[in-house]
Amino acid sequence: MTAISLATVRLVLRPWQPEDVNPFSELCADPLVMRWIGNGSTRTPKECAKIIEIFESAWARDGFGLFAIEHRESRCFIGLCGLSVPEYLPEILPAVEIGWRLSQSSWGKGFATEAAQACVCFAFNQLELERLLSFIRSETELPRESWRNSA
Repeated sequence: MTAISLATVRLVLRPWQPEDVNPFSELCADPLVMRWIGNGSTRTPKECAKIIEIFESAWARDGFGLFAIEHRESRCFIGLCGLSVPEYLPEILPAVEIGWRLSQSSWGKGFATEAAQACVCFAFNQLELERLLSFIRSETELPRESWRNSA
């Protein structure tokens, strides 16, 4: 599969690089970032390296996947965004999910929306998908103190 990159006004969505392991590990070690991902647990650097391998194999298998997000101006890794097959929900397959995860320092700046819009265009215009799904965990699924104190 040819490496695909997407560019927006402020972001570059690009293939994963070896130097992404450390900032991705920092992202996944942040409990506030991870509270909505899976069971909410943080990940170790070793787990993060394996996760990136899984992201890369999805690109080879499916022709799409999760991009690393880099801030265009600073060239810093700020998170991920892209498409994946939600294998954790076999009852809805076949399906493609859009998702994202950004560092706390990138929250509230519209980066998730900007990256997601680029991925939606990629999904519908280049991959010619008919639909995308996105799943969220509601605040009611967590103990009230978990979300009240994290705002």
